[in-house]
Amino acid sequence: MVRDGRVTVQVRSRWAVPAPELAAVITAMRAPLTGNRPVDVVIADIDDPPRAPAPGVPPGEGRSRLGPGLPPT
Repeated sequence: MVRDGRVTVQVRSRWAVPAPELAAVITAMRAPLTGNRPVDVVIADIDDPPRAPAPGVPPGEGRSRLGPGLPPT
């Protein structure tokens, strides 16, 4: 949303993605679109944390690994 010369970006993040990493990606992606306007970032939601593995399943198996959740810059 653009209002009063400011841009507001609302995002949904993945679990365990550090807010500074998320902010860096948003900053890099928005620059060509927003120019010098200030950008306010709202992290509106975060995915649920990963579930614990089933009993007897070694950690890291039986579930997909979480990626950083961010597109490459």
